[in-house]
Amino acid sequence: MNKRAMKRIYLKNLVDLKIDFAFKELFGSEKNKAITIVFLNAIL
Repeated sequence: MNKRAMKRIYLKNLVDLKIDFAFKELFGSEKNKAITIVFLNAIL
């Protein structure tokens, strides 16, 4: 990718990987299965 194309990518449009990692750790692990079930029931 050239420098001109890189300048068009704004930081606010990128996903914050820390938030994604924390979400996966909280809801994606087997030890937090009960939390995931409660969360999904609350949303649905």
